[in-house]
Amino acid sequence: MPPKKQDAAKARDESKVPDESESTCIIPDQSEVVAGSTIDQLMDMMEKFLRKQHQREDRFEREAQRQEHKWQVLHHQFTQLQSEVHQDRQPLQDDDSASSDQSWYEHK
Repeated sequence: MPPKKQDAAKARDESKVPDESESTCIIPDQSEVVAGSTIDQLMDMMEKFLRKQHQREDRFEREAQRQEHKWQVLHHQFTQLQSEVHQDRQPLQDDDSASSDQSWYEHK
């Protein structure tokens, strides 16, 4: 009958669920460690990318504002030049029309 005692003790040990207080070492798989570091790397890369994209957009916006200002200045200068040319030609046209009127009267 002694073998029955050993079988009962053996069955009791096998059915026993380990406590958290017992030393159970759970070692993560290598794939879990790699996946965690890969996710961290991807997050860092994404943050850097978004930061660079924001900087690029800011730079393009500043460049667009600078170009718009240059265009407005150039347009203003061109308008001023047009008005100066128009004013310079105005007296010439008046003189030409007056002299042509006089020459027409002289030919009669």
